Amino acid sequence: MIYRCARLLLVTLTVLFCLCGPSVAAPPIALAKPAEMGGVGLQVVPIASGEIVVIAVLAKSPADRAKLRPGDLIIAVDGVALRGSKFADVTKNRLWGKVGSKVKLTWQRPGVAGKKSAQLVRAALKNEPAQDLEVQLLVPVATPVSEVTKQ
Repeated sequence: MIYRCARLLLVTLTVLFCLCGPSVAAPPIALAKPAEMGGVGLQVVPIASGEIVVIAVLAKSPADRAKLRPGDLIIAVDGVALRGSKFADVTKNRLWGKVGSKVKLTWQRPGVAGKKSAQLVRAALKNEPAQDLEVQLLVPVATPVSEVTKQ
């Protein structure tokens, strides 16, 4: 579990580092003014196959109203499957867009059969902290709790 959390943190930091620098692989696109750009209120990380996992949902955002939750696996945006996609392309060119524009997300929820989808309207988002991630360290049953706390 610790290994998975550390790996998720490393992937998140790597993605954030990649998104901060200029992209040389992406073709030039007409950028809207920052005030015109909007999102759906999700904090996401990629997985190896190209889909993205929701790790946080901004309260009262379009994603929150559509009932997306941490742990959901987004598998398609506007009907385009994310398998094999590049994370920077998905976030910059698919999730973000002009305020008021629509985007359709399709996702799967762990432990729930089937797919869910919703059409969201991008909104100007306030720079507020996302909900707590509620990540917990699980102790293996065979290891006494006193041994774990000594480390």
